[in-house]
Amino acid sequence: MAGASVVSGLLQQSMAKKPQGGMAQGGYKLTSRTSQQPHRVLYGQYKLAGNEVFVEATGEDNKQLWLVQNFAEGECEGIVEIAGVPQLSLDDRIYTEYGGNIEFWFHSGAAAQTHDTNLAAAVPKWDDAKHHCAYLVAHLTYAPDYFANKPVITILLQGRKLYDIRTEATAWSDNPVLAAYDWFTSTRYGLGVDPARLDLDSWISAANYCDAKGWRLNMLIADRGNSYDTLEDILRHFRGVIVWSGGKFALRYADLNYESVAMTLTDEHIQQQAGGRASLSISQPSRYGKADGLLVKFVDAEKGYSLDDLPVGDQAGIINDLTLSGSTDKDHVAEIGTYFLERANLDRTISGVFRDDCVGLEPHDLVALTASSLALIAQFLRVQQRDRQDDGSVALVMSYEDESLYNRILDLTPENIYTCTLPDRSTPPPGVGNIQIVEENYNFRLRTFTRLLVSFTRPAAYPWFDRTEVWLSLDGGVTYTHQFDTTGDGFTLDPVEESSTYYLRLISVSIHELRTPLNQASVVSRLILGRNDAPSSLADLACIVGENSTIRAYSTQLSDPDVELYEFRLGLSWSSAIFLAALSSPNLPLPGVKPGNHTLFANTRSTGGLYGETPVSAYVSLAEPPDHWTVSATHAGDYSSGTFTNAEMVSYSGQNHLQCSHTSELLTGSYKSAVIDQGTSGRYLAYILAEAVVVGQGQTWAEVVPGSTTWAQLDVSHRWREIFQPLSAPTIRMRLWYGESNPPTNVVDRLEILSAIVEGRYYQVEIEITDPALTITGLAGPYTLKLCQ
Repeated sequence: MAGASVVSGLLQQSMAKKPQGGMAQGGYKLTSRTSQQPHRVLYGQYKLAGNEVFVEATGEDNKQLWLVQNFAEGECEGIVEIAGVPQLSLDDRIYTEYGGNIEFWFHSGAAAQTHDTNLAAAVPKWDDAKHHCAYLVAHLTYAPDYFANKPVITILLQGRKLYDIRTEATAWSDNPVLAAYDWFTSTRYGLGVDPARLDLDSWISAANYCDAKGWRLNMLIADRGNSYDTLEDILRHFRGVIVWSGGKFALRYADLNYESVAMTLTDEHIQQQAGGRASLSISQPSRYGKADGLLVKFVDAEKGYSLDDLPVGDQAGIINDLTLSGSTDKDHVAEIGTYFLERANLDRTISGVFRDDCVGLEPHDLVALTASSLALIAQFLRVQQRDRQDDGSVALVMSYEDESLYNRILDLTPENIYTCTLPDRSTPPPGVGNIQIVEENYNFRLRTFTRLLVSFTRPAAYPWFDRTEVWLSLDGGVTYTHQFDTTGDGFTLDPVEESSTYYLRLISVSIHELRTPLNQASVVSRLILGRNDAPSSLADLACIVGENSTIRAYSTQLSDPDVELYEFRLGLSWSSAIFLAALSSPNLPLPGVKPGNHTLFANTRSTGGLYGETPVSAYVSLAEPPDHWTVSATHAGDYSSGTFTNAEMVSYSGQNHLQCSHTSELLTGSYKSAVIDQGTSGRYLAYILAEAVVVGQGQTWAEVVPGSTTWAQLDVSHRWREIFQPLSAPTIRMRLWYGESNPPTNVVDRLEILSAIVEGRYYQVEIEITDPALTITGLAGPYTLKLCQ
């Protein structure tokens, strides 16, 4: 038999254990002097006195007193400063009131810290570095007006720096979960559990939960007697438990406002005994002996970190004690105290044997139980223990849960937390739920047809259910006609007409022939899309180079009626290439193509906007400079100057590149260079060389599927790549302005692929980038303008 139970956080222990670390003695504001005291561990912030380990008088008449006091395990953040003044007090008076007769040096307890040089200079025998110990060196000069005797020194100390599993940084924090992690994994003073054995995602979730609640831990641990008890003390401050889950230690917290149901259990999950009775029982101890109230012990920061009591509930009758030694905030104390008092009164449990798919449940998981044998409807329960039986079934012990446990108000009445109502047989049945519609295409006799697959769930916990009537409307839901009845959980409509909207009304019928009222019946609709798979792909792509740098890219036109356009792109790959043209036939003429190596891509695009699965490409190379031309001028630019409109210079692969800034989510940006002066007018063959790069991603999950919908819940028949590939490429346009005036006023376009004959003295390069989406970015590399004669 395999079993699982809660590793920590037991309620009974939480309300019965004695406080850890000396709270009963009134805190830690009296100086101790012992060699037997281990280093205390401080989480968060605390006012405390030290353990005096060294005293030495020096100077004339021994008026100089040197003290060394240990405070906590290092490394600590340091003494709190308020208005720039370190909060160190002597006999509860701030040190600045002692006429300059005290100076001090605080050491944080770093592993590599060195000895205090101030003390060593006065007392040469002092050479203790006190690694891992946060301590204070105080130098007092005797002055009768200030000192009647040796004062008690206290400091307001920010304690250990903690490793944050969320950021992988180590810094001071008062997050309770980070403190629990530190104690659980520390090999110096804690339990020494290997962090690799922790389910870090669950610990991160709990840490974020404490931040969201605003809960803080300010705990001083002096008693090293039982590390497990100390861990329990920390966990109690956020209703935490540690469970063994999937071979790792997982951290859970209790709060229905932040948790989700792990599994919904119904009659189908409950194992039946001989005779058909459900293997399910409920138990609740007598009210006799239950607590009427709590007296919560905590350290009140508003009272100088002194021990205090906060009463919760009635203070007459049975009063139990609860210790929250790490909470210094009354609101936090009241909320946790209220929870534990209500939790102790709502101690009802349900035990049962369930089918084998419940084996995945773990202790502390939240379930919703609907059981007709107990007349329960969606009752929240928390798994306390799970045991796998020899026959594969699963035995569960679960405790009652209710949202009123977490509302910060003492208002829970256990007798009211029991949803036990059978439906009135004369009341119309509730409608069906969770209706799912899937459109399916299939081939029959060389034709494509479409049908609808409809599924739903019958009313839960309604024993009088008999069947479902299916009604159909094709006029926008104005008139419905009855189609058929079904006793199952779904049906098929075959065939259906494309481009028509089908409205379905599903009416539940009871065994007493009562029907769901029309205004409560479930109504769904679906627009029939028909075929929506990828179109056929081109077989190949060819390029012919002609006179005057003319290129013609072509392929064989397809007979697939689903192909609407043939799209051409220029680049190194289809997904990273820039858009050239979309034509009704696969034939693209490009006269006057600029020199260089060019890879052209072509692909089909359907009427539904889907691309063929296999783009084709062709490679051509044009000599530089073009035949019969000689380069007479070269002008290079790297975007370090010029005019930018919704565009900016960025560094990519060690070079300056141009990209659209996406200001106000605008997808087009442009750049214009400074005016280039050739000195004299001339006639040139001009072309611009620049690398084009596409970075980013296609459509994101959030853009396609907003909310919490999963892939399994999507009603789609597309492949993943059909949805999340880039739907279109960025467009990078290059223009050349030219003429005799400054600035030039004539312009020639499409120089991202073409060359042009121009005439003039002045020239400007313009590059325009249009991105198809905010998640896809086109980059233009450093450009070179070449003028040939």
